[in-house]
Amino acid sequence: MSSNQTYPKAFDPKPYAGKTVHLVIGIDVGTMYSGVSYSVLRPGEVPKAQTVTRFTDQTSGDHKIPSIMYYDNSLKVRAAGATAVTESIKHEAEFEGWYKVEYFKLHLRPSNMRLNTNELEIKALPPSLTAVGVMGDFLGYLFQETLKYIRSHHTDGEDIITQTKNRITFVLSHPNGWAGLPQQKLREAAIHGGLIEDTTFGKSRIRFVSEGEASALACLASHLCPPDLKPGYRFTIADAGGGTLDITSYEITHTSPVRMKEITSSDCRFAGSIFVNMKMKELLEKKLAGSHYLHPELLEEIVNETFENTTKREFAESTKICWLQVGGRTETNPALGIRKGTLRLDGTELANCFTFPISEALQSIRQQRSACGTERLPVWLVGGFGSSPYLYNELKRELEADGVSLSRPDINISKAVANGDIYYALEHVVTGRVTKMTYGVECDVCYKPSDPDHVRRKHKVYNDVAGRQMLPSRFRPIVAKNAEVKETDAFAEWFTLYVPEGQDASSVELLYGYDGPAKDTMWADENRKSLNTLCCVSFDFTHLCKPENILICNGERFWVIKFQYEILFGSTELFIRAKWEEDGKTRFGPASIFYAD
Repeated sequence: MSSNQTYPKAFDPKPYAGKTVHLVIGIDVGTMYSGVSYSVLRPGEVPKAQTVTRFTDQTSGDHKIPSIMYYDNSLKVRAAGATAVTESIKHEAEFEGWYKVEYFKLHLRPSNMRLNTNELEIKALPPSLTAVGVMGDFLGYLFQETLKYIRSHHTDGEDIITQTKNRITFVLSHPNGWAGLPQQKLREAAIHGGLIEDTTFGKSRIRFVSEGEASALACLASHLCPPDLKPGYRFTIADAGGGTLDITSYEITHTSPVRMKEITSSDCRFAGSIFVNMKMKELLEKKLAGSHYLHPELLEEIVNETFENTTKREFAESTKICWLQVGGRTETNPALGIRKGTLRLDGTELANCFTFPISEALQSIRQQRSACGTERLPVWLVGGFGSSPYLYNELKRELEADGVSLSRPDINISKAVANGDIYYALEHVVTGRVTKMTYGVECDVCYKPSDPDHVRRKHKVYNDVAGRQMLPSRFRPIVAKNAEVKETDAFAEWFTLYVPEGQDASSVELLYGYDGPAKDTMWADENRKSLNTLCCVSFDFTHLCKPENILICNGERFWVIKFQYEILFGSTELFIRAKWEEDGKTRFGPASIFYAD
């Protein structure tokens, strides 16, 4: 695109209206690499996203660092990030017997997401270490590195940190669909890492955004869109990361400034760059069988460092021969195909290592098109793995055969998510999202003798305190799967609670998710395996225990509490509250949400 084209005003940032300096930090912890962006909000100035491009012990400035840590035998962090991959640390770690921890992000995955896709195995964490604790240690490291960077790259860096202490807003990105329990764990990790305090205000300083949405915002900010962008334009974001592939489709609803909405539920698959490395390791184990190159530590270094940083990034065509450095220049072994320390690899062998991620990406992208009812939905490829020439070329070849264009943003795509975190905090772009499942609760319903399904369960009928015949265990949907929800949309259902006078006036409900086919009637006790317990929701109705709400039945006194269970899905976090009528006015009350492993 030529530089003289006029692009739509994707973002229209206004001068910061606050009276004091504020700081927003966006953190993208990836399976293999991580990055940080930030924005200093100064009164009267237009904020902008900036990237941390220097970390301790980096040999050259870079915006991303390995998601790796070392713990000693007392479980103290000895090295993290860029420091963890220095030669001195690797030698010391081997000599001292330290624990190397990597891919720890995947331990925070939702319980209903399978991890053993394509035979991937993730090592268990060292004894007594938890996923929350490890993530917290790494977040703490990134936070301190960010503060160090701000101090050294801003003339008033120390003042910025002093003025914003204990008020910093953090935006943490996570794979599509990792809402609920993973978000709770990330918030706990932020407390562990010293980013926030364990208080209501401290927890409110953490915000979440999906990697798909953050990537879309970064792409729009870099003008990866048609110059004549109009409402109705649709596109798909393919965020190819280290562990996951996140696919999200959007529709532009307004331009200058841009507003957009999800048009189908997003997808997340364990099909990232890590799977290429896994297959490369298997290939080397076959080609180098019986040689010293298969020493576990040497093989790991060849795959996760040499291959990752050279051959994998350069590989573009299956028809060309590739070379992988496996030893010193004095090492030659014709039988193994090694010449001057380099191993000869046929391009088709290397291409086979990419088969699984490419297949998963194409399947997900095509499913998005089908769900959107659109034959030609342009795809924007981002993420660290998205910079792979071979991945890009193969996706482009396959998608163009479908009549679909594939583009990459004119930015360093591996830092797109961290920048997108900042745009999410500064701008209000995504106004509509799509539910990934049906949300509902288990409740009792009035028995209907005219309903055959009720008659089938007649043996379960009981009389409630009001004398009504009731059937237990009905699954009552509150919002259906694939429902398009705006940020202001609320979904609610009425419930009646009978509380014996003098007892605790609280309601504890389990919120369930159902991802199966729609059913007119569904009984929870008959579909336990299909219902995924999302969280436990608690309401306190003590303030509604008033004389006018008393019901006397068979000499017993009950508080009758009628309320609505209301859910708001428009944000990136689930928000639940109680709603009721009192003194002729609509009232709202907070809910306590608890997620369990």
